[in-house]
Amino acid sequence: MRNTIFTMASLSAAMAFAQSERPNIMLIVVDDLGFSDLGCYGGEINTPNIDALANNGLRFTQFYNGSRSCPSRASLLTGLYPHQTGITGMGQSINNKCVTIPEVLKPAGYSTAMTGKWHLSQTQAPSSHAEQMQWLANRVDYGPFSPLASYPCNRGFDEHYGIIWGVANYFDPFSLVHNEERIASVPDDFYLTDFVTDKSVMLIDSLSKVDKPFFMYVAHPAPHWPLHAKPEDIAKYKGKYDAGWDVIQRQRYDKMVELGLIDPAKVPYPRNESGRSWSAEPNKAWEAAHMEVHAAMVDCVDQGIGKIIEKLKETGEYDNTIIFFLSDNG
Repeated sequence: MRNTIFTMASLSAAMAFAQSERPNIMLIVVDDLGFSDLGCYGGEINTPNIDALANNGLRFTQFYNGSRSCPSRASLLTGLYPHQTGITGMGQSINNKCVTIPEVLKPAGYSTAMTGKWHLSQTQAPSSHAEQMQWLANRVDYGPFSPLASYPCNRGFDEHYGIIWGVANYFDPFSLVHNEERIASVPDDFYLTDFVTDKSVMLIDSLSKVDKPFFMYVAHPAPHWPLHAKPEDIAKYKGKYDAGWDVIQRQRYDKMVELGLIDPAKVPYPRNESGRSWSAEPNKAWEAAHMEVHAAMVDCVDQGIGKIIEKLKETGEYDNTIIFFLSDNG
């Protein structure tokens, strides 16, 4: 079960749809977000921009997924069960027996663009482990990261800035591309979440100047491991989790009840299935730091969504854009 938000920006947008004007569609997907991480789902992480979408739209509490990232994304982009798309395991390419959302929308007159994580292309690793480690560290170039025909730009997207593989270093990501071209180096202050945001804002700016509606898929790798965040974002959560996960779990549960997301009569307070109590945890500082960095990663995504919404408003596209926000799975 994942959290999903749908917002149709305003009544004027709904009226426009009734007059047969085609809306822009924006699909924002994050990776492995906890169900109650967001403020609008009971969490303590600062997510005002996502919360605003929820408060002005529809908040869903049911979402069925493929248990892992790439199967869920294959279904999301095609409407099919994962195995029908060729994704029967990790590291495989989506097949040509299915069509993606952008492949359907382009002939219907939509511009299409994507930023972020793809994870629907075959993993092609070098023959030796040592070579693969060098490749993953961006120290050697062995050519395309996966079959080029399976890249997003060849599966319906006019533009793609992001990673082909499923996981990457946020400060120096492996498999970073623009369409088919590898982005070989990044600046010292590079951070992948900000890259996804900046390219999304750039693409909205250019798409708004074209006399077509657009479909944009913003696929954030965050907050999937590795736990990488910017120091200034981590600092906001210093000490936030010192009380431990038992306290946080109780606070989140109570908040979800207060928000009406769960009925305690049907969903009683759950036990900690891990069997690990905070009182007996020997590495409290280490574990609290993990939670601080996770929160910082989510916070940064929210900051980026704020910039995306600001650009939509600046370009006059906000009132004619349907925005979906969801997490693939946890």
